[in-house]
Parts: sequence; C-alpha cells; structure tokens
Amino acid sequence: MLIISCALYLEAKPLIEHFNLKPSLNAKGYKIFKNDSLKLIITGVGPTNAASAIGYVFGRYQDKISSFVNIGIAGHKDLEIGTLVLADKISQKGRKSFYPQFSFECKNITKEVISIDEDENTYPEDALYEMESFSSYEVAAKFLPLELIHSLKIVSDNKGKEAGTIDEKEVSSLIEKNLSGIEYILFEIEKIAVNFSNLQNKDASSFFDNFHFTATERYQLKMILSKLKTLSPDEIKAEQFKGKSSQEIISKLKEKLLSKPLNTP
Repeated sequence: MLIISCALYLEAKPLIEHFNLKPSLNAKGYKIFKNDSLKLIITGVGPTNAASAIGYVFGRYQDKISSFVNIGIAGHKDLEIGTLVLADKISQKGRKSFYPQFSFECKNITKEVISIDEDENTYPEDALYEMESFSSYEVAAKFLPLELIHSLKIVSDNKGKEAGTIDEKEVSSLIEKNLSGIEYILFEIEKIAVNFSNLQNKDASSFFDNFHFTATERYQLKMILSKLKTLSPDEIKAEQFKGKSSQEIISKLKEKLLSKPLNTP
C-alpha cells in the first residue's frame, strides 16, 4: 500500500478526487482518505505535525505499507510556477541530509528540497523551500528503504510571486494540472515496491522457517533486511544466528544496519 502525505487539504483535494479516495472512519483524529491500493493523510503544516502524522500511519498500518511519497507546494527562486520537481536531496539546517534513491527512469526536474520553519521569500539556494519534507522523510526512513520514500513538489511561489500571495484555489489548481506527472511517478515507485516485496519475502523466508517471530518482529525483520540489501551486497544467512532468539536477531541486524551510513555526507 502506497502512503501519500499532504500538509494541506487544498493540496490533497485533487488527489482525493483523481484516485477516488474515501474518508477513513477510524483515523484517531487524523484526516485519512483511502482506496484499495493507497492511503492519503493530511498532516497539517510544519515539521512537528508532519512527523506525528507519519509516525501514526506507520505505527497503525505497519506491514501493509509498501512506499511513501510526500506531495505538496514549495517555493523556488526562478523555476516557473507549476513546475513539478522530484527531490534528489532533502535537508534541514543543522541536520544531515537525506538523498532519495531513484530506481526508475526519472523524467522530471530534480532539485534539493530544504525544510524551513517559516515562509522563505529570498530563496538563497538553488533549491525548493517548504516545511514538511525533512521530518516526513526522517520518520519514513525508519521503516522503508530509501528507494521507496520520495518527496514530490510543485512550485507555487518564486521571486516574482511571493508565498503569501497564493490563493486557495490556486493551490489545488497547481496539483490538478500535474496529476498525470504525479501518477506516473507513483506508478513507477509502486513497481519498485513490488520488486522489494518479493526480495523481502525471499530474504526473510529462511529466518521465518528457522525462528519464531511475532507479526511485529516479522515486519521489522523485512524492513531491516531490505535496507541492508540496498547498502551492502553481502548475503545475510539465517544460519549465522543459530541459537539466538528473535529479539537477539533483530538487535544484531539493527547494529549491523546502524554501522552503515543511511545518509550521504
């Protein structure tokens, strides 16, 4: 299942209509819309709201989630209003940056996305400015391989049109005009997710055959093995962990994962 997050309902509205999403009736105060293959959550504005909402989604749906995409508007100094941009770097001042991995043919402009705490009207870098991408990515990266987490932005403001001058109808219109491009990227990401799912099942099956894991531990093991596979070609065999409990196996694999850099410096 693909998860989409938007900060604003105005950003989400065209996606809800295009994918025929229906409200979830049991979302613990969050606005979640769904169909059989994807869920969309409206997080609210800002990094704290985004992190909280994304954490809720992953905690609630766990092993049903195949991929995650944050979609919304952002500012750039000179890109044309309405330009669809895929993040190739996601950063926040004082933090290490994330570098999304593209395992599909990328036909879009790619740029750095910088998450900030308030509107930016000077655009000092050749980057897009918004508020939620970094915290959203940071939470999702605890659960999914980097190939399956992306940030997709539409330029809504630049030096010729300040952020505060955007009206509500324009926000939805910018998303609506890019629906075909958004749909293509989501489709490509989901194709990668299917391949990862097959790899997960293959890699984890020997562990499941030889050790007892709870449902939550099975999910944790699959995610860790997927991340390790993207970072290292070394094969991890269940026989290496003979005599250990499921918790010990997960702990050892987490240690191995933490020893490898998830971010590019």
